[in-house]
Amino acid sequence: MRENGWRDARFRRAASRHNRPAENAPPTTSRQLRGTFGGTFGGLRRGLRRPAAGSSVARGSSTENVESSMGAWGYGIRHDDFVLDVIGVFEELLKAGHSVGDATKTVKSKFAAAIQDSDDGPLFWLALADMQWTYGELESRVLNRVRGDFASGRSLDAWKEDPRGLPRRRAALEKFIRKIAVPSPRPKKPPKTVVRPPMFQPGDCLSIRLANDRYAAALVLAADHSTVEYGMNLVGVLDYDSPQKPPMEVFRTRKWHLRAHPGASDAMDVAWYQPVGFRAAKDRLEVVGHVEILDSDPKDSKSYRGWRGIGDQVMDQQERDAKGS
Repeated sequence: MRENGWRDARFRRAASRHNRPAENAPPTTSRQLRGTFGGTFGGLRRGLRRPAAGSSVARGSSTENVESSMGAWGYGIRHDDFVLDVIGVFEELLKAGHSVGDATKTVKSKFAAAIQDSDDGPLFWLALADMQWTYGELESRVLNRVRGDFASGRSLDAWKEDPRGLPRRRAALEKFIRKIAVPSPRPKKPPKTVVRPPMFQPGDCLSIRLANDRYAAALVLAADHSTVEYGMNLVGVLDYDSPQKPPMEVFRTRKWHLRAHPGASDAMDVAWYQPVGFRAAKDRLEVVGHVEILDSDPKDSKSYRGWRGIGDQVMDQQERDAKGS
């Protein structure tokens, strides 16, 4: 079960605005991408929301496939994609200057159909209670709705076929209800929009220092400013692996690194890189020059990544080559 579910969900949600799955990043939610795992934004396939008995989630060790198809990866209130969807919309409204009351009205309207659903309904009220309590304005009727769903068993119905997960989910709900029954001692202030522009400019030539102190190379192909908090760069990794930093000729010749792992959707190793993980990677990255972007260069990708792992694919190729030799 992951500890950074909320941060990961924000990453997935930003990627989902482009209708593409994130790769080497938190798994994409089925409710965000139609067809990727059989789900839609606003409604998962019924009957697959909670972990089935004996599944890896029920055993406490989440896998990407289970999380993506079921929407939940743990027992806590925020260990669910739909809950995080509601929280995400609520906090985006607060960032835009709306009050807690206005945000409440808007999410009720936006998720009106989900509220009536036997699975999503209880989750909606949990998410709303979480937000109202967090920002110091929990309404008694919302608290009573959460209590009522728990007392009636409605908020546990989806877990009844998971005998190992059910008691853990029940304990998580009991703990949550006890917490929100008392006003928050430190209500949070409304969040502010954090502007995260793309890290590089199109045409920037990147030298990547690898963990083995060798160097890889990548070319920045585009910058996407469409999402103010998640500016992205389209980056193509080049076929370069050397103890020396890449010379400019490497970027001019454009020999792309090819993805070799099973299930790769593109031949060339090109992906959109979001701000996630940039702080951990920035000391390994250096702009060593600039070239003109050509009409023949890749213009898009179906893959999304964080910066932390950039260059890892080159080392992986080294290992495969070494094993094959």
